[in-house]
Amino acid sequence: MYRVAAKQRSPLFRGGWGGLRCWEGLLLALLFVLVGCGEQSMGDHVIAQNNEFCVTGDSVSQGEVTVSAVSPLELTGMPTIEQAQQMLQRLAGTDTIPYHLTAGTTATLTTHDRYPLYQSQQMLVDALYNLSVGDIVANYNQVGGFNVHQDHNTLYGAIYLSLALLDPQRAMATLRNQVEDRLVMQYEGTWPVCDDRMAWPVAAWEVYCATGDRQWLEEAYDITLNTIDEQLAVQFDNADGLMHGGQLARYAAGNYYPDWTDAITVTQIETLINNVLAVRAMEVAGEMAEELGETPPYEQEAQRLREAVNQAMWDENRGRYSAYLMGRFGAMRAPLADNMAQALAVVWDLADDDRSTTLVEKTPIGHRGILSTYPAANIEPYLEQPSWALTQAYWNLACATVRNEHALRRGLAALYRALALYNPQHLTIEGHHINTLSTAAGNVAMVLRVFAGIRLKPEGIEFAPNVPECLAGNKTLLNFPYRDATLDITIVGTGNDISVMTLDGQEVEGNFIPADIQGHHNLLIKLQKGKAGSHKVTMASEAQLPKTPDVQWQVDLGHIAPWQADLGYKLVINGARSYSISDSTFKLPPLPPLAEVSVVAANRYGFSLPSRHTVSYSNPPIVVTTPDSTLQADTLALTIHTDHAGTYYACADYTITEGCDIILIEANGHQQGVFYLPATGTLSAQRCALTTLRLLRGDNHLILRRYRIGYRATLRRILFLH
Repeated sequence: MYRVAAKQRSPLFRGGWGGLRCWEGLLLALLFVLVGCGEQSMGDHVIAQNNEFCVTGDSVSQGEVTVSAVSPLELTGMPTIEQAQQMLQRLAGTDTIPYHLTAGTTATLTTHDRYPLYQSQQMLVDALYNLSVGDIVANYNQVGGFNVHQDHNTLYGAIYLSLALLDPQRAMATLRNQVEDRLVMQYEGTWPVCDDRMAWPVAAWEVYCATGDRQWLEEAYDITLNTIDEQLAVQFDNADGLMHGGQLARYAAGNYYPDWTDAITVTQIETLINNVLAVRAMEVAGEMAEELGETPPYEQEAQRLREAVNQAMWDENRGRYSAYLMGRFGAMRAPLADNMAQALAVVWDLADDDRSTTLVEKTPIGHRGILSTYPAANIEPYLEQPSWALTQAYWNLACATVRNEHALRRGLAALYRALALYNPQHLTIEGHHINTLSTAAGNVAMVLRVFAGIRLKPEGIEFAPNVPECLAGNKTLLNFPYRDATLDITIVGTGNDISVMTLDGQEVEGNFIPADIQGHHNLLIKLQKGKAGSHKVTMASEAQLPKTPDVQWQVDLGHIAPWQADLGYKLVINGARSYSISDSTFKLPPLPPLAEVSVVAANRYGFSLPSRHTVSYSNPPIVVTTPDSTLQADTLALTIHTDHAGTYYACADYTITEGCDIILIEANGHQQGVFYLPATGTLSAQRCALTTLRLLRGDNHLILRRYRIGYRATLRRILFLH
């Protein structure tokens, strides 16, 4: 038995209970099953049920293990490590698994005077809420903030989802600790190779909406402007309108980008998550400006970026976004979905209504929850990524946004199942330590943002509750702190539409409480079914993409080793799959004047990630040997002569010992490109990724300027391809 004795502040009561095409043109959708809300295994008293497990409002049953909530502060029946290991083996369909579970510090189920108390007729939900409160308190640090983990997108996401609502002053202190020289810091010396800064403004805005603190708003606005300006100067690509840079946590994990990828390649990748966050950060900057009586600064940039994401990264055939783009002469969509980024695109309206509905319908989900990426290995999602619970929470919020109750029920059950089975003992796979702060924040957000539907605005709180029918009964959120007020919120019934809302017994028009409210108040929200959205979901198969091909390039030949006869291979030329390859050694076909060539493998599930590429050019490049190879003056002026006006691609040969040097390129009076010169662990000369320039016929005047004096690369020569 798992028991915590704690003095309760008030009586707690116990309730009663896609289409990815494979190389032969087959649709992966054949491997999916579209199911509606009428599935027999999803009864009214059950949140979700399938062949693996059953989740109700009071318990989680999986195999011989049943975790039950006998009170809001007591769980029983948690699996031992041996039982959890056996469950994983059964789920993986094997007697042995290549990973082993470990137990961390035992979690605490608790209430806390600083945080609102949640009560419902679903005892398990109440207990898991209190479990999360205990984990939040356990993540306090010594300087008045929350503990900081390596993945800062996750930290800022946790603040946005619920920590700003629960504890805005501690969230504010946490955000301040991530700032240096009026810029959001980037750790691990990885910027601009990878980026995790654009979530900071989003979290900062949420803290302002929770507090109304004008001093914080002015401070956050200044930091936001400085950071976005830097992003636009360094990472924005004028050619295609997207932001460069990889996702730090994914790059560190090493299983998201092709296995041959190095820091040079990642600088050229354009990721969905970074671009979605950049759009929202620019929109937040506009909202901050309006609140301060200033002109919104990035309206055109945000709109252009929004359009570029929807044009370049949306895959109409699959009905979802691609996780990232690779390639300079023609972008190739990665055959992966990043489901945190997709959920954010829905929640923040980057995806329009039709796209949002389609995305939630067609993105494959597993019985055990949304996969952080799809396709993915058949592993327990909770243990697959340290911040999986935050991804699931965002996905649930997206499901609520499009009113897909069936998808929401599955998502809630997946989150509750994982937390009940693994979180009380903080079970983790060795080397994958669960981010307990983001896990807790994501779970609390289900109460605050889904059931209560709290949406903070500068002028007050907007309520948009969504309570599935399987979670019947009254729900109360006692002592919810909001600026100079404290609210006791009672939610009656189920549905996604407010039939009546009263404040201290007086009916409120609309669904809004103004920011100037003061004192203690009782808010009553009665729900009705309201408008229904789609109830379709796509259940994932155990899809495994082929291993990325290993190709050795020799002038006009390529050799694939090892060659797998059961796979299909295709040549990718400038981002487009073209010629089929029938032998391990193959000759390149006639190519365009500029060509980036790679190989993908295909099985019945779809295409692999691309092999290491080779660049072919028929026109001789313009080569400039830099006269001041160390750029000691931090600027270098060049004049190059071209016979034709048009698009040119520039790269540099360089050496550097650590970090990443950044060279901004101004051509004929306009900044057009950037050389990213990261260290790759070798002292030999490297060739950076290509950047796009528009040059005139005749003499072109270029100025190369080192950005922010720091790491210094030695430039050997510069090449201009056309």
